[in-house]
Amino acid sequence: MDCKNRKDRRLVYSWYYTIVLFFVSMLVVELAQAQQPKTPDRPSLTKEMPDIIGWNSQGSIIVECKTSLYDFKKDSKKPFRVNPDSGMGKFRYYLFTQELYNEISNRELPAGWGIIVVDTFQRVQQVRLMNSKPWSFNVEAELYYLRNRILEIQRFGH
Repeated sequence: MDCKNRKDRRLVYSWYYTIVLFFVSMLVVELAQAQQPKTPDRPSLTKEMPDIIGWNSQGSIIVECKTSLYDFKKDSKKPFRVNPDSGMGKFRYYLFTQELYNEISNRELPAGWGIIVVDTFQRVQQVRLMNSKPWSFNVEAELYYLRNRILEIQRFGH
């Protein structure tokens, strides 16, 4: 491909980078699938769609935003909550409104989850850090989720 100016070269490099990133992400998922044994008590992939997910040097962080007691109780019955090792997130937090947090008793809160409470103006009022060691988590599900988000961005541009 003949690139006459710097802008054209940057565009081509951008496309190369996108293509390489796509293939690397597919390779990483395939390697994770090949190396991780499949057992009935730890499925390779989950249907988990965290509300917020992020990564830092210490691992992955998920935040589940709950707006009603029904939503919170329904979430606790999902397979990746019943078997936490199959879920995403080395560090896990629930985000509640102040009213919902007041409704939920401490015995209903899962052990090891951090809590973030916001007021009606979306200001953080309270944070309870995790009270246990970081979770064992499903890296393969996170990589699959990340790969699908990359594909979605490439396909739809958002």
